[in-house]
Amino acid sequence: MKILVRLFSSYSIIGLILAISLIIISTDHLNKKTKFNEIKFQASLYVPPQKIEKFTFGFQELIADVLWIQFIQKLSICSNNIKICTLSDKLGEMLLRITELSPRFRMPYALGPLMLTFLLDEKKYSQMILTKAELYFPNDWTIFYRGATILLYDIGDKKKAALYFDKAARLGAPQWVFALAAKLYSEEGMVVEQQNLIQTLDEIKLPEEIKHRILLRLKSSKLKDSN
Repeated sequence: MKILVRLFSSYSIIGLILAISLIIISTDHLNKKTKFNEIKFQASLYVPPQKIEKFTFGFQELIADVLWIQFIQKLSICSNNIKICTLSDKLGEMLLRITELSPRFRMPYALGPLMLTFLLDEKKYSQMILTKAELYFPNDWTIFYRGATILLYDIGDKKKAALYFDKAARLGAPQWVFALAAKLYSEEGMVVEQQNLIQTLDEIKLPEEIKHRILLRLKSSKLKDSN
């Protein structure tokens, strides 16, 4: 029993040392009121290696929290110097590593892709995070709705954006979101998805005005196809 207590104490000390080290690294750059220097910024940007979750001695949640704080700090610095900061991929990798350390930590999925695409125009890791969100937060309509806007306006994947809007609406998003899905289904010629959506409209109780608008968009696509 004493051996187990000692081992646990050792792991606790190691975990705290790791967390404190990350805090020091993450706050070091904020204390310098100098002009942006990408070399120094890159040196202060710590991205943990792959599989780090296997070497955290049970402190992966704590380390994920610290890395999330560092991510926000570095994102703010980089976005304010977007013309000379070329480290958006590193920040994307950091965000991915946070989700590996703490797969059920919601904030990186809910806000991370939006931050990367809107502030840094980083698309690769945004898509990876959204794909992981489908697995760990399959019933969170806000994540799917935000993901749909990213896919539509930043990445340009209309088909996947339509599926995300549709799923968000089914999970509890405002009912007019069905109309967004219907519009994209029409534009992309997604016939099977259109039929599924029409069946869904027959099953759920929607206000007639919204239902009529959705059906009009679906019918307009069929008219275009026939022409």
